[in-house]
Amino acid sequence: MLLQWLVLLLLAVVVAGCATPPRSITQEQAKAATVPGFAAVRVPLDASPAEYQRVFRPSKIERKRRLTFLALSGGGAGGAFGAGVLCGWTDRGDRPQFDIVSGVSTGALIAPFAFLGSDYDPVIRKIYTRGFGKRLIDQIDFMGLFGDGLIPQDKMRQMVRPFVDEALLARIAEEYRKGRRLVVLTTNLDSGRAIAWNMGAIAVTGGPRAVALFTAVLAASASVPVAMAPAFIQTVADGIPIEEMHVDGSTTQPILTIPQSLMVNDRGEWSGQTVDLYLVVNAKLEPPFKVVDGSVLDIASQAVATLIRSAEQAQVFATYNFAREHRFGYHLAAIGPDVEDRDFVDEFQTAFMQRLFENGYRRARSGTAFRTRPLPDAPPSRQAESRQPRLVSAE
Repeated sequence: MLLQWLVLLLLAVVVAGCATPPRSITQEQAKAATVPGFAAVRVPLDASPAEYQRVFRPSKIERKRRLTFLALSGGGAGGAFGAGVLCGWTDRGDRPQFDIVSGVSTGALIAPFAFLGSDYDPVIRKIYTRGFGKRLIDQIDFMGLFGDGLIPQDKMRQMVRPFVDEALLARIAEEYRKGRRLVVLTTNLDSGRAIAWNMGAIAVTGGPRAVALFTAVLAASASVPVAMAPAFIQTVADGIPIEEMHVDGSTTQPILTIPQSLMVNDRGEWSGQTVDLYLVVNAKLEPPFKVVDGSVLDIASQAVATLIRSAEQAQVFATYNFAREHRFGYHLAAIGPDVEDRDFVDEFQTAFMQRLFENGYRRARSGTAFRTRPLPDAPPSRQAESRQPRLVSAE
């Protein structure tokens, strides 16, 4: 869907051979850069556990006996599926309050409202079923091939801005003070690193500048390279202003669960806690069969699609293995094979996004949205062996 179409655009850019004005930034400046007026609001995804502690300060969460984590993946228009899952889960009546919510790409657009609970279900329903995606895609300008993207960044922010205001940030800040955490992932294209943003810490700062940064991070996380212009975030390094180029978080990691550095440097942080991980993958994990026609474009598009799907599978399986080792509850929802594949433009048609929403809603409402293993023949998580998790099927 999305990726096949992007390959065509990338090849077109190569053929065009066009260049935008050069930017000046050194590696040392990139490492030292901070967002002025905001203390400790972000950390590279590959940072040390000590750095995570410094930025996210999860002391209250660590003391909880039960911890519930929701991770929302990328997937373009597939976010309509995740929105439907949350709304159907609410109507089923057993949707929990999440202690940690993470969002990547389209999942980042859902994450703040999932974090605040079912009161915001009408908002995510509106975003994904009322034509916002179609109106954004209608902004495509192929002259953008001579610039930095087919859809200008201001169009992306205009889509996000009506849903982000000081009242929303005040509610997020209130929950942040209680120890809950909201995390959004972007990709710093200059450094090639995934950046985890502590959105609650941004919200606590308050005021118009916090609203602007919050909006910029959400827009950046959902800005698919080439299709959408990157987001430039203003930072400072040693007193020198720097524009960082941020794009879709899925460029580096399609879903944010347990960061790899915490997986490999496990120091027993989870001891004595009951942890439930809920992963909502707004895409298909099982590769669809496709006869490749042998053309350069078809080979390239299928290769890229396979590469990205493999990255999604790798993260899903790594999280599953970590969950089994630590006796976490593991609950995975993903778009099923019953949903047709569409190309990038067609998948944003409102009728198709409404069908995706209804598919997620129906499965969640009936209790079949989540499964306890990444594939049917994989063993269940060890926690699932000792108790029946809510809203899951064994398959």
